[in-house]
Amino acid sequence: MKIRFLCLTVLAFFGLASTASAGYVAASWQTNSVAFLDDNFVQYGGFGLTTGASGPNGIATDGSTIWVGDFSTASVTRYDFSGNVLGEFFDPGFTALQGMELVGSELAVASITGPDTINFYDSITGTYIRSITDPLVGHIEGLAYDGSNLFVRGTPIAV
Repeated sequence: MKIRFLCLTVLAFFGLASTASAGYVAASWQTNSVAFLDDNFVQYGGFGLTTGASGPNGIATDGSTIWVGDFSTASVTRYDFSGNVLGEFFDPGFTALQGMELVGSELAVASITGPDTINFYDSITGTYIRSITDPLVGHIEGLAYDGSNLFVRGTPIAV
């Protein structure tokens, strides 16, 4: 999945066969919502986030499910593309969530609550699985995964 950051909007790449110009899904602090964007970053749909959410700062998708991390509620909420909540989980490490990416069936989450660590959770249950230390040491502002490597600040690290 590709992740791109624009202003206060977090974007994740996705593909939908039924949507001709689909390209990205974004979570915005400004509108407290998820937006569907075409390949030119023009919004063509989306939905509002659940009540209480006010700090979306991470988003991931597999093309059928959207995970939105919220640092203000220390939660990750799973949605379908219609905006229906499929599940939610909480962890103190989500309080300062700075990046999130789907790595296989695991959700990689970077936050600034402790040392430069990326925690992995089961993407359905939210159960903690493992952690890896960021070998680059520094403030993580986003994650991207290409199917083999997790990228942190543009540098691949093995997962």
